[in-house]
Amino acid sequence: MDDDSIITLESDDGEEKFGFLDFVEYGGEDFIVLYPLERENGQLLILRVEEDATSDEYDSYVGIDDDDLVQAVFEKFMAEHKDELGE
Repeated sequence: MDDDSIITLESDDGEEKFGFLDFVEYGGEDFIVLYPLERENGQLLILRVEEDATSDEYDSYVGIDDDDLVQAVFEKFMAEHKDELGE
């Protein structure tokens, strides 16, 4: 994996590195799908992509509280990548 595919996210607990899988458009919004690099058996992370008002170069990735929305985005991601995932 090249460095362009690694995203470092910061939280109150520190930094964690994720691998980039894809962007998914759902319901007129953009989402990013990531997987944890430092956790074994880690679940995919799906975040909403929002424009960062403080930067023209970067977006903000925002957590989603709606489990139904996360599930819908996950299902669309899986459908779009079914050939690659062997389903």
